[in-house]
Amino acid sequence: MKDTIVICPARGKGYAFAISFPRALVEGFKALFQRQDDRAWQNPLWCFKRSSLPDVRAWATRQAQEHILTLYDLTELSKAQREQLEASIWQSEYEEHIAAMVEVLPRLPASALRLSHRWPTHIVLDLQTYLGRPLFDQLTQAALPSGKVPRTSYTPLQSSSDSRCYAAPDQRILRVLMDMHFRNFSVQALSLVHSFDNGAAHFHDQEKRHWFGAPHHTVIGAPFDFMAKAAHAIPLPYTVTMGNEAVIYLVVQADAYLQQYCQSVAPAIVSSMSPQSSSETLVELVRQYHLEAWLQAHVSELCAAPAEALTPTSGETHAPGCIPQTRYSTACGFRIARRFCGCLAGTRSDFTLSRTRCNTSRRSAPRRIISIARRTR
Repeated sequence: MKDTIVICPARGKGYAFAISFPRALVEGFKALFQRQDDRAWQNPLWCFKRSSLPDVRAWATRQAQEHILTLYDLTELSKAQREQLEASIWQSEYEEHIAAMVEVLPRLPASALRLSHRWPTHIVLDLQTYLGRPLFDQLTQAALPSGKVPRTSYTPLQSSSDSRCYAAPDQRILRVLMDMHFRNFSVQALSLVHSFDNGAAHFHDQEKRHWFGAPHHTVIGAPFDFMAKAAHAIPLPYTVTMGNEAVIYLVVQADAYLQQYCQSVAPAIVSSMSPQSSSETLVELVRQYHLEAWLQAHVSELCAAPAEALTPTSGETHAPGCIPQTRYSTACGFRIARRFCGCLAGTRSDFTLSRTRCNTSRRSAPRRIISIARRTR
């Protein structure tokens, strides 16, 4: 916190104690030590040895009196008392972080930030535009200190000149981000079609394409986080929409997700009739987001479509009469139907397979592709 000094035990840092204080006091703190090894900066704390505690405590008391700061000395409290006070201090720091980020983010230039990754505890933002020193300092001071961010797998920077910062995935920060323009983050205007008791929801855009998702705070880190990079190498942008009662939903366009899943995740062997052990995850995701009916209708549409409907004339432009927004070539459409349905084949689920003969070739060569049918019990 800006107006506090906190002295606490330094657990697991190689030193006995640690202290946090306003940045302006750092030179005075360093002057307390004759040897540099007696203290060390371990973001966001300064750590020091047990022998220095009396001098540090006396210095902190003087600074608190001179600069009208609040001093918290946790070194002599019981473990329960210390944990309770630390939780209270962290909550105050969290609120200060939210307020500071809400203030500084709207001042950044358009496309200055890129959303690199998001976790249940924080979102990773990469600064890809030069800022003047005052604005840059304001952003870095508002961001979560890296020491407050749990250790996670490293996400590489796109450029060595980028600067990384962290923010809490708080709804107040997300609402500000939704009004900004930055990379790998998209805001969609969608119409709610149906919401389910488990929090899942279906949406339509202006072109009547199907979207699915759930409230942002319930998806990230959950077993059904459909955008989790650890589980699915889906190269789609982080997309949100505002639902009813000002609830922010993490959403994805169903058709695009299906295509990217088949191209990026589904192994080639899935195109055979042999299911993979990992396919049950996909089946559970389909169930969680109530996509059974949409999936069956979509795959049936792909199966019934002539080659002209599946093959774009150039780039993403399609011939008249083609399936709207179906970005598949004939071969890709065939592969998608087989791979996606192959993932569902043979698992302990409510799905079974039926083979359908249909033409997807300009040469009218019959091709066997797979469609899904709900098992009748």
